Amino acid sequence: MGSTAEIDDAARRAAILALIAALKAELAVVNGLIKHYEGILSILQESGNSLVLIKNDLTTFVYDYVGSYDLKADTPWGGNKENLAVTDLMTAKAEKTLYISDTDSLSSDIDSAVDTTNEILAKLYSKRDDLEDRIAELESQL
Repeated sequence: MGSTAEIDDAARRAAILALIAALKAELAVVNGLIKHYEGILSILQESGNSLVLIKNDLTTFVYDYVGSYDLKADTPWGGNKENLAVTDLMTAKAEKTLYISDTDSLSSDIDSAVDTTNEILAKLYSKRDDLEDRIAELESQL
């Protein structure tokens, strides 16, 4: 049988090992959350990039085209069809404005979600670093 000092040391080591195990379990959860939020961030960033391309297409292929639509009497849509063409043009311009507004709103929502996700990740990275430091500190006491 060991001395009191040996028993105390064994108990101390067991307590440290138990704490290390608990911290490693918590670290595994944090690492899982980091992976989850990094995946979300990647999707948000890809969506934001896609939305920029969609908005550029909308501007180039719809906005510019509708804005330059010519209804003069000597054009195919001029003359007898002018009133119908004016109505269609006004509808297209209104829809175009709504689409751009909706695209801007979605882009803003994505940017906000990216910011929130980055804040969450910063906290998780900090927590992971703290846990790793604490584990290393405890392991040095063994």
